[in-house]
Amino acid sequence: MNTDYLKYLLVVADCGSIRQAAEQLHMKQQNLSIIIKNVEHQYDVSIFDRSHKGVQVTEDGAFCLREVRTIVEALDKLERPYLYPSKGYYSNVVDSINMYCTSMVGAHNMVRVLDQFREYFPYVNVNFLTRSREEILQEQEEKSLSILLTVDSLDTVRSTLLEGIVAEPLARMPLYATTARDNPEAQQLTSMSVHTLLKKPLVLLSQAEDGDTFMYEFLSQYGKPDIRHTVNNTAIFLDLLRRNNFWSVCAAEQAQQNNLLAIPLEEEGWIRGYVLYQEEAKEDFLIASMLKILSGYGEQRGIFS
Repeated sequence: MNTDYLKYLLVVADCGSIRQAAEQLHMKQQNLSIIIKNVEHQYDVSIFDRSHKGVQVTEDGAFCLREVRTIVEALDKLERPYLYPSKGYYSNVVDSINMYCTSMVGAHNMVRVLDQFREYFPYVNVNFLTRSREEILQEQEEKSLSILLTVDSLDTVRSTLLEGIVAEPLARMPLYATTARDNPEAQQLTSMSVHTLLKKPLVLLSQAEDGDTFMYEFLSQYGKPDIRHTVNNTAIFLDLLRRNNFWSVCAAEQAQQNNLLAIPLEEEGWIRGYVLYQEEAKEDFLIASMLKILSGYGEQRGIFS
């Protein structure tokens, strides 16, 4: 049997009309009707009930179409050359995946992840976008979330998870006090207590529209912080630290890579990175490949610094 005929069955079922399916497939309605009848005759099954209102899938047809969909998906994978180890997992087809991150993720280090992914899949488009917590919830509700990288407390991550979304830890790094390298108040410091940091003019990076941030959650455990600015843009956050002698907290790697001082805190605090994805999405080869690459970089902690 021509395997395209199986795909035609699915299009008809999705359209609920042979006429609409024929238009979508750019073929004559009569020819499509003949193909469906021939398939039904070959397998001795009535897949569709036909009427002037369109077609409805029969009980036997529903079973048949489930199997057909599995076959079509399997054949689609076989048509992708990058699935074969002998071909180095290279792709010569255009495809795309969506990746999102919150403002806390060290996006410039994501370039290394994207470069490695592109080595294996040079023709796959990776849409990499920043999202707030509120937008993340909406993406989950609309089931359009493929992969999300976020930095937050475990409780916050859990509170934002909807059914079918998996959250896996990728990295855990100690928090440091950070400020401009030429800040005169920081030149002789080898460590700092959080209580001292609370008295400094602070700028915090938020990944929520209401300004909530795990930085505030950490600092407020020790008293009331002197917050001068809360921003949700990483570039503005870093520029404020470099230009105005403000203070904040972040991972040591993030401070060093952005030409800031990283001063050890006397109290323990952690920055935690997670990857979120739809549980069913892991069955997709591209998503699974990206998750594997992210896991490797997460172990090196580079994604979140």
